[in-house]
Amino acid sequence: MAALADPTASSGSCLVPGVALLIPQLIADPKWGEEEIAPPGPREYSDMCRVVYEESGDERAQKAAELAAMEGGECMLYMNFKSHAIFGEEQRGKLFEVIRLTNPSVVCLSEALVPVALATHAGQLCELSTLVEDPENRIEQPYMAGSEVFATKKLGQYGGSPKVMQGAEGGWFEEFIKLGFEWVVFLSPTHCPYGRNWGNCMVMKHKPDEVRCGNLERLQYKKVWDASESRCYVGARYGDHITVSVHLDDVPAGDVRTAQAEELGQIVSAWRSEGSGSDGGEAEAAEPAETPAAAAAEGEGAAVRTVTLVGDMNAINPDTYNAEEIVRLNKYNRGKPCPTDAIDALTAALGVVPLNTGQKFECRFNKCVTHAYSTHYTHYLDLLTDATDFDHQPLALTGLSRLTVRVALTLALTLAESNAEARPGPGPWAWPTIGAAWCAIILITIDHRDGWGSFKLGPWFEAAGLRFIVRAAHRRWRDRRVAWLLLHVYSTFKPKL
Repeated sequence: MAALADPTASSGSCLVPGVALLIPQLIADPKWGEEEIAPPGPREYSDMCRVVYEESGDERAQKAAELAAMEGGECMLYMNFKSHAIFGEEQRGKLFEVIRLTNPSVVCLSEALVPVALATHAGQLCELSTLVEDPENRIEQPYMAGSEVFATKKLGQYGGSPKVMQGAEGGWFEEFIKLGFEWVVFLSPTHCPYGRNWGNCMVMKHKPDEVRCGNLERLQYKKVWDASESRCYVGARYGDHITVSVHLDDVPAGDVRTAQAEELGQIVSAWRSEGSGSDGGEAEAAEPAETPAAAAAEGEGAAVRTVTLVGDMNAINPDTYNAEEIVRLNKYNRGKPCPTDAIDALTAALGVVPLNTGQKFECRFNKCVTHAYSTHYTHYLDLLTDATDFDHQPLALTGLSRLTVRVALTLALTLAESNAEARPGPGPWAWPTIGAAWCAIILITIDHRDGWGSFKLGPWFEAAGLRFIVRAAHRRWRDRRVAWLLLHVYSTFKPKL
């Protein structure tokens, strides 16, 4: 596949054809909010997406530059690995190209249609190289579908027999191995209309210390398939950081998704609060505590682990949209209010807001239902590929080195304080170091509202910065003027944290 080219290149040349990294909002025009104008249907929406997609060369170049800047840092990727796209060579190539471009250490996939060889080891940590020669190394659909209606539909589409792609033809395991991945864990929901090889998957470059998978209890009957459907999660732990990937139910209303989100919040909270776990091997099903508070009590005395929770929550983040946008989104949502229940429940359980708060577009009709909670990563990059029919776009997470940040800011503040104490007025290095340190503090905390929790240094940053301002205010008038300026910046941005 083509390599990432010069990000300053002309439109369309910075990435392989069919892979783009940004799309502006398509229906932000106020006309779409007018009652007499019907919202665009799926086909019209896809046509609008393609037009903007093909004309967004400058934006794609900017995102390409951001991707290049992420190289060398820790990165993870969440994406909807569209099950129907895996059979097409071109679409499959685009999905893997997104992974190649982001170069993550962990990839979380939802709606993934995986080889039967992996499905037969559901819930277990597997080494990719051992599955290549497995006689069941094929992708098949339908395969042990939990709905006769779904199976009949697919058989009709495929000419009366299941569609099969042998491992040598599609190379699902081989493609991940080429990209440097070695480990995988997969789980399909216990009640799954779409087959036993459809579900959530986590592919990793390094062996985790522990993996856990489990099914969420609440089911939802789907009339269209004449079958019940449940949802599941997969998770992995590296040291004191856990990553969990999930796909919650898409029921428009009711308490099923709410109950799933609440149960997931309890499971994740309990896992965070535990002591050291197992060394890996077969996945363990987490036993959720009755409440997050109970989970914390069970793990009392143990350090709370950092966590990253990603997935298609099938709910919007109410903090992302203004009132006018909510009205418009409800219109696009077949006239029904866009649910926020899963985000409300998970935010309450984890005590942080989604890292990608503010991302308005990710799936059809300008909604964003893919969310990432993290007390480990600090930045997100929203991506785009047309391999998913302009629906459920990939999301990359990355972070600053906590050690680098701590060392840099400690050194800056130490130099600034020493310089100020040694001289009656600001020396040649005093204010540059003060400014650099204080700007870094503000930028980190504004850019990532969970920055305090991620770095565990927020109170230290704040106390050190304020202490220095107070010292400066007691010196000459020039020092006071700068001190008051810094205090003004602090008081302006503090409410945004």
